[in-house]
Amino acid sequence: MFEAAAATLGRGEAILVFPEGVSQPEPALMPLRTGAARMLLAAPPEVGAAISLIPVGLLFHEPERFRTGWALVLVGHPVETADCLHLYRTAPEDAVRQLTERLAAALRDLIAEVGDRQTLRLVEEAEAIWLAESPERGRDVTARAEWRRRAAAAYRYLLPREPARVSALRGELERYVQDLEDARLDEAHLSGTFPARVVLRYAFVQGTALVLGLPVALWGLLSHGLPYGLTALAVRLGRPEPDVEATYKLTAGVLLYPLAWMAEGWAAWRLGGGAALALFIAALAPSGFFALGWSERLGRVARDSRAWLYFLGDRDLHRHLAERRRAIMRELGELFDLVPASVLASAPERGA
Repeated sequence: MFEAAAATLGRGEAILVFPEGVSQPEPALMPLRTGAARMLLAAPPEVGAAISLIPVGLLFHEPERFRTGWALVLVGHPVETADCLHLYRTAPEDAVRQLTERLAAALRDLIAEVGDRQTLRLVEEAEAIWLAESPERGRDVTARAEWRRRAAAAYRYLLPREPARVSALRGELERYVQDLEDARLDEAHLSGTFPARVVLRYAFVQGTALVLGLPVALWGLLSHGLPYGLTALAVRLGRPEPDVEATYKLTAGVLLYPLAWMAEGWAAWRLGGGAALALFIAALAPSGFFALGWSERLGRVARDSRAWLYFLGDRDLHRHLAERRRAIMRELGELFDLVPASVLASAPERGA
């Protein structure tokens, strides 16, 4: 494998390596395996000297959402390798260790590393507050991802230096987020107003879209509901660890979806002949995607309706929550001012 890697790199081609060597759900960099460093250092000298070791980070936004989720690829500066190549001639293990540690530091600068998913969720909620207070920035996904990375870096820096203030802000943010959840609200609801004209127009547009799309959505839900439920059941019965849950879902889905579709296609053929089977096959993929989008729209309308009812029942709720949000934003700004610019400096060269 190492010979093949060296030959590929020697031809000027690229190799993508996930150096952690595991799939894991936590927002933290796992200890790196040494394979990436060994591939470079063990290559012939003329090849190794020409190789650029480029760190790449991934930042995700709402990865569980069908249409609104996205991922940002952050490409960092090349990692310095010349001294490790020289050291490898006399102390190969030291060279491998140093280059692996250097690569880990470069990767850590590219991701929002905060240690656990609960803290990452709070960073994401803080990002939502920042966007709500500065809505014009929400259109730039690179700026949003960079803010999250900077917030994670500031959190790591301030936690041992300002533990009381960080703990107090975290507690207030947790209480604020819990109050939003209890009221079934999100930041977008606090940023808008609900005059009767706006509510009626929203209800007409969204209600019309949901009603007109209902037949196709029902078709998609009926066509894909069985394999979806069977896949979920198989994963629950398998009780996988979090780092392999996605693998279980993919494996079960690859087996169960085609089997369920064949059974449904056979039922369509038995009930309606070749025309029914042809219609089922033609509508299979588009109806599934449409059902996902329709379901997300239905959920969004339900959340917006609950928000309107809450604000209608408690006219001061909107003002109180907005004031708390502004107070959190002020404290975030003051804490950011305590972090040296070098800690917050952006490592990536570009995002995609």
